[in-house]
Amino acid sequence: MSCTQEKLSKFSLDHYTFINQFFGDVIVREIIAEVYNNPKYEFEVVVDLDFGDGGSDHHILRKNNGGGEVCSGKYQEKHDNDTLCQSYSLLTYHGIKIDRDHTQRQLDMIEMYRGMLDNDEFIDILTSEIDIPNKRWRDYRSNSNGGKRFTKRMTPKQFFKLVDRTLDRWEEYGHHYFTGDGSCPTSSIQP
Repeated sequence: MSCTQEKLSKFSLDHYTFINQFFGDVIVREIIAEVYNNPKYEFEVVVDLDFGDGGSDHHILRKNNGGGEVCSGKYQEKHDNDTLCQSYSLLTYHGIKIDRDHTQRQLDMIEMYRGMLDNDEFIDILTSEIDIPNKRWRDYRSNSNGGKRFTKRMTPKQFFKLVDRTLDRWEEYGHHYFTGDGSCPTSSIQP
């Protein structure tokens, strides 16, 4: 599938709804820490007032040995739409080296998320401890200015299918959204 600006725009809302919001949820991250115990780190969320209109959550790891924090800011500086701090923190938490190549590091993120979604223990604990989708989450696909809250009309199976579809699109062309100025390479744009 070729990259188009329209597809990238739609993908950005899908990614925010089904990847960033989901895997950045504090309770989901607590479950990740339970299933994938890493005694070196604990997850932390700070408010970054310099990001976007009015600020945004920024995901970091706190070193348990008192060694400070691990922040993804050094990886995000060169790319306009790189809002993947929660993905960077999860790569580090899982012990996955952050590749120098920006596209490859996104492919590593996708593989990490697929591995987590294939983990029956993770899915079982997740679906027993919180509603999927959670009523606190918003569906940004419906309105980019805040979205509307998820309702019970979507089943967990439907939600996870949309997460998987978003991962497929991220791998196929969505990685361009987070790279450079967030546009399609000129060689892949359809006339």
